[in-house]
Amino acid sequence: MQKVSFAAKDGVEIKANYFECAGEKAVLLLHQNRMSKESWQKFAQELNANNFASLAIDLRGYGESVSKKDVRTGKTIALNYQNFSENDYWPAMMNDINAAKKFLQENEKTEIFAIGSSIGANLALNELASGSAKKAVALSPGLDYFGIDTESIASKIRKPCLIIASSEDRYSAESSQMLVRLIGKNSSLILLENAGHGVSMLAAKPELTQKIMDFLKR
Repeated sequence: MQKVSFAAKDGVEIKANYFECAGEKAVLLLHQNRMSKESWQKFAQELNANNFASLAIDLRGYGESVSKKDVRTGKTIALNYQNFSENDYWPAMMNDINAAKKFLQENEKTEIFAIGSSIGANLALNELASGSAKKAVALSPGLDYFGIDTESIASKIRKPCLIIASSEDRYSAESSQMLVRLIGKNSSLILLENAGHGVSMLAAKPELTQKIMDFLKR
């Protein structure tokens, strides 16, 4: 693993963990609220063992991505997600994702997949709808988290996505079932039981990791 950093176009310094691997395939990992890039550590190692490079980023205001250089004044501004409004999420976080994709492309990764957890799942689905990701995996998405909407973009998804939720996590489970109906044939759903929310499902259901690997490789 390499610790790397790169600037988003609006001056936010994005910190990331990069797991290099030979080949053109790379997975962009997007964490959930109140977490950071470190939440993907074990899963990133599994990706590496399956011949996928990965880049786990701290989204703006989270983890180590907590400063922004004002592009007009040059002053450094501190960032904290707890002070964010909905306008600080999407489309502002799209700048973080674009900077991450640029980093991967500069490292000769031309096939980019997006995997996200909770709010990161919503970001991953929005990224897939934009057309630049090859596939996406959404762990516990919602129809709307902090203004990051998936319901309105579902019909724009034309590439494969795997949506995963746990039945007792009612909002996400209901959202996931709705999204699969809206997306149609490009989507598939895994509905678990007593697996928790977001990235915690990977620990609760160890077999889930292999199912995700199989989806990425198909």
